[in-house]
Amino acid sequence: MASPPPPIRGRFVGHHGLDWAPNEPTPATIAVAPPPTNIPAPTAYEELRQELATAIAAKIQALKLERNSASNKSAQADINAEIKILSAARAVAHDPSSRPAGLQLVGTIAATSVFGYIQLVKTELTSNAGSCTGIWTNKKQLKESAPRSSANTKAQKEVLDWYDGRCPLTGVEEVDAAHIIDVQATKAMTRPVNFWEMLRRMWPLEEIQQLGIAGQENRNILPLQPTAHRLWDRNSLGLRPIPHKTDPQSKMYLQVVWFNDWNAEIGLGEKRTRETQADLSDGRRVVESVDGRIGNEFLCHGDVYELSTSDYEKRRLPEIRFLEIRYAVQKLFAGQQAAGALRDIFDGQPPDDDTTTPIPDEDAFMPADWDNMIDDAGRLGILDFEGREVWKKHTLQIAYEQHQRQIELARSESEGEEDD
Repeated sequence: MASPPPPIRGRFVGHHGLDWAPNEPTPATIAVAPPPTNIPAPTAYEELRQELATAIAAKIQALKLERNSASNKSAQADINAEIKILSAARAVAHDPSSRPAGLQLVGTIAATSVFGYIQLVKTELTSNAGSCTGIWTNKKQLKESAPRSSANTKAQKEVLDWYDGRCPLTGVEEVDAAHIIDVQATKAMTRPVNFWEMLRRMWPLEEIQQLGIAGQENRNILPLQPTAHRLWDRNSLGLRPIPHKTDPQSKMYLQVVWFNDWNAEIGLGEKRTRETQADLSDGRRVVESVDGRIGNEFLCHGDVYELSTSDYEKRRLPEIRFLEIRYAVQKLFAGQQAAGALRDIFDGQPPDDDTTTPIPDEDAFMPADWDNMIDDAGRLGILDFEGREVWKKHTLQIAYEQHQRQIELARSESEGEEDD
């Protein structure tokens, strides 16, 4: 007798572009709202986004000239950090689905003021991008002081049973309980709704009044095959969440996004060559090659999977807003990890190798985004082995010193409050 299907299961439903949305007919009794009048026509808005992208690219080029003429390598490293954040902002400007805050107003102001206004939009966009990536990557430093809750530990075990211990994308039975939003990252968000608002100023996300994982731990877990989990954490693999139009409680879609391909689509990289050691295949999708050999279909950029639950009250699907946060932040990191961005950052002289302060737990202080970028730069031949080691030591030292300054500042503020 065949075993019953798991309470939550994933199934492949098709391959689509990243602008795909479920094509559900509009009921005749519901009037279709007219398009908003305060947003320029798509062609005009596209031109504005291109102007914004050009302004960011010009700033990056200016910083590279400033870096190359600077004699102080510490100043050069600071400039590289600024280029990194600008690279994230540039990815937003290039993304056809983005809506940088204020950009739609450019069409309503005098032509003589457009350049200055574009610069203001660029500054705000860069600030939001830097804040979001900074919060996300500072999470490691909180792990010692903020252990995971018992509710989170329970959810990691329970949710795997909901999926019958299978990865919904690959069908593999060996899975990790992957967090959608890292629990430590939420502890770095002093006001999570503000974090959501910053993302909304870059992409058209729904407005929310509150956002928190406490009490929703089960909805913050997605079982993933270990390789998929690793690629997700490294921002190589993205999962674009798409709500189901008619039954959002019981069904939702996840679209596979390979960020190398995404960068190529938006003009920030070249189409990747297949790297089979990093690719994933769906064991449930059997294909026959031209030479007659049987294999499994690889997960391709644009593949769409449907998640469905047989009991949405007791075994709920992942929270779609958690997935939206994850996907939005990953697009920022993808801009920083694009080949062109890595060349902008690492083609200059490496910082001085003068790191002498012992660091108690290197893994706890190394920013994940810099770690990934340095490794990617090595893989692409932008950095050699020695250059990678110098950059890692320097980045680790800077992060540790910043953490120590934060501790000192908090101690000083606490002592000041006691004196009052």
